[in-house]
Amino acid sequence: MFLLALQRLDLLGWGLNPTLDARVYLAHRGLLDPNDEQGRTSEPKELKITINGRPVTLGLETLHSTLTMTGRGTVIVEGVTGYAGRSQKLAVKMYWPEAHRREEHMFIYDARAAGRGDPDITNHLPTVFASQDFGTTSPIRLAVGLREGNPRVLRVIAFAYLEPITELTKHEFVRAWLDCVRCGCHQNSFVSKYLTKPV
Repeated sequence: MFLLALQRLDLLGWGLNPTLDARVYLAHRGLLDPNDEQGRTSEPKELKITINGRPVTLGLETLHSTLTMTGRGTVIVEGVTGYAGRSQKLAVKMYWPEAHRREEHMFIYDARAAGRGDPDITNHLPTVFASQDFGTTSPIRLAVGLREGNPRVLRVIAFAYLEPITELTKHEFVRAWLDCVRCGCHQNSFVSKYLTKPV
């Protein structure tokens, strides 16, 4: 029964999204051409995707990865975009949260609105370049009769890339460290002043 169920999964059911990676169809049909000296197909050095209509080129540099049997399977990779004629380095986060969970970029938007231009708040929030959901695990859950629980969704969000604080000069490092301390001290008053009231 298990093998029959697996046979009937489509590409999205396997977690392979052709919207994000056009090679999915070619790999599924055995049409990927060998591209190395040993006659094997190796990973490309970069991958071009579109997030909410904005072009992003993903590199091979993995910044963070938690691929386990449990959790959201979060992977963060370096990316770059030339959107609107301006080159920008990105950190692209791909993960599988439960579909009912609110989108991350909406929390950031609400925090910016609640901060009302206070630089101690707004300057310490990530800048979202683009965000999009790509398919859910609903079809397989329904096919095997799972009505309880929540399906997961493939969510992709791209942030403006931040250089690590450890790469700053000594003077810049101390200034950035003090900014972090000020932000941390300011956090409690921000939560009580803004986030405990409706925005």
